[in-house]
Amino acid sequence: MPVAAGKVFTATVVGKRVVSVACEKCGTQFYYELTRVGVGKGSSLYFIGQNAAAGRAGNAAQADLTKHLSEDVEMVSCPNCNWVNEDAVRAHRNRIGGNAALTVAACFAATFVAPLVVLGVLAAAFEGNTRIPEFGAALTAITCLLSPVFILARRRQLRLRVDPNQTYPRRPSLPPGTPPPLVARTDPQTGEISLEIAPQEHMVPVPVSLASDLAACQTGVVFRPGQLQFPPVCCVCLAPATRTFGLSDNSGNKEILVPVCDRCNVRLRRRFYRNWLQVAAAICIVCAVLAATIPSGDAVGRWSVGAIISFVGSLVGGSIWAAKVTRPYRCGIVDRERGIQKFAAKNPAFTKLLIDHVRKSDGGAE
Repeated sequence: MPVAAGKVFTATVVGKRVVSVACEKCGTQFYYELTRVGVGKGSSLYFIGQNAAAGRAGNAAQADLTKHLSEDVEMVSCPNCNWVNEDAVRAHRNRIGGNAALTVAACFAATFVAPLVVLGVLAAAFEGNTRIPEFGAALTAITCLLSPVFILARRRQLRLRVDPNQTYPRRPSLPPGTPPPLVARTDPQTGEISLEIAPQEHMVPVPVSLASDLAACQTGVVFRPGQLQFPPVCCVCLAPATRTFGLSDNSGNKEILVPVCDRCNVRLRRRFYRNWLQVAAAICIVCAVLAATIPSGDAVGRWSVGAIISFVGSLVGGSIWAAKVTRPYRCGIVDRERGIQKFAAKNPAFTKLLIDHVRKSDGGAE
């Protein structure tokens, strides 16, 4: 049987553009910086034309970025009156449950297939004069028909929850990673126009208590694409950083290089290989026990299959698990479409440095 093989290339590109906004309430002209991430893929069948596949991935990523920058908007509040324009609110609402139409179509398609499957399974399980198969099939059909109603109702409920103007004229509650408003300033000497973060005189400042600061250090810092910059100190011990540390776990996750010192780099490398060997030994022991205790089948075949599973599991599973427990940080996606991420180092003091940097870049106090 022929087997298809090849390589898939993934490209990621970050871009930004300045968006001009006129407040609907007070007419104030302000701006904000829209940042987005474009992702593209290209494949080479049987490893032929890998350079062309990488080029297609880059072109697809650039096209995806251009689409996001031209169509997306952010719910940025007016720096003068705290109002969020309704077009931005509607755009954000429409992003919620964007795949609901596909789910509804799948439910309707399942209406014609799922009842027949349930009827056949129940008829085989309950032989004789019983109405259970008919009732089961009818209940399945009704569930498939009513599911779109609940899905659309839930989507509407989630969309209506997005109302940043309900606290107007007080400061609105905006999604994590929302960029700050910018205003145009003219240099009196040169006449050059530049954009700077709007002053917050009209906004009620959000108090940052010691308890909230400690909680933020534990949960992590939320940042936009291109906003996070690591300070030149080790993320483990805060000593001066001399190199970067990263682990590739073969799981498709993008590797993040964090600053470390020489001493911590050696420790992390040793910990990774030690965890990998422990997981590999556990997988080999489990496979050997199963191959020895399963009574049926050929002994040579059982041990051959066990050896293959042990090798693949140790290579892939051991690498993924060892990288996960060894990394000196946690990183997750907050909003995939907007490219918003959250990063938390295992050392809360390093996370605090990143939080201060993000606050400063958004116009807040450190």
